[in-house]
Amino acid sequence: AIDKLSEHPSVESLRLIVPLLSDPVAEVRKAAIRALGKAREAQYLPQLLQSPGDTSTDVRISVVAALRQIGDMDATEALVAALRDKNPAVRARAGGALEKFGWKPRTTEESAMRAAALGDFLDAAKGGLPVLDMLIKTLAQGSSTNKREAVEALGSIGGAEVVPVLLTALVFIKSCAASSLR
Repeated sequence: AIDKLSEHPSVESLRLIVPLLSDPVAEVRKAAIRALGKAREAQYLPQLLQSPGDTSTDVRISVVAALRQIGDMDATEALVAALRDKNPAVRARAGGALEKFGWKPRTTEESAMRAAALGDFLDAAKGGLPVLDMLIKTLAQGSSTNKREAVEALGSIGGAEVVPVLLTALVFIKSCAASSLR
């Protein structure tokens, strides 16, 4: 039904879609967000900007995609916040959207978060300890390539705070290798 309403978006059809952003079913919220993104109407940014903290990763990814489609610079702060998301797919899409907007980081930390979101972990490491959480998230959820690069980035940061994280990564890798040998 939402897809039908969004095929030929009108003020009335979009008004019917907006309340669905708070539907208890994630798929309904996701469809509503996609419809508003497809409409490319900046007037719906305030409603979309209420969704970035959604519990569903798919919904958060849809929010970032909709914000990118709408293309309004008012979405920048929400996209910068999405660079801190716990899910690497959300972070990557937010980084890509910010690149599309021509966004320039204001701080070293923002620059490092963007670099990490886009998979450039060694560049992200230049941000030092503020990116430690993001690199830890990458170790927990990233691909094997990203995990390796995150470990290299952590090594380049150095310092006492990084040692426990690297030791945990080492224990995990040893455990995986031992399981593979059984």
